Amino acid sequence: MYSHEEHERAKFAAVSAAVRRLTAFKECWVDSKLFKSLEDQRIEDERMAEAAARIAQLADELNQE
Repeated sequence: MYSHEEHERAKFAAVSAAVRRLTAFKECWVDSKLFKSLEDQRIEDERMAEAAARIAQLADELNQE
């Protein structure tokens, strides 16, 4: 049988392991959210650059008329 001290050590080890897993999950989740946000921003920047290029092209065409 386990002594009270061994039981407390095992409980502490289990809680510590759970905290480490939760911390790792949280860090991955934050990294994932950050990556998604950066990817969304990259897509929006590309869309805006394409729109600006179209506007510039239309402006050139209007100036030539």
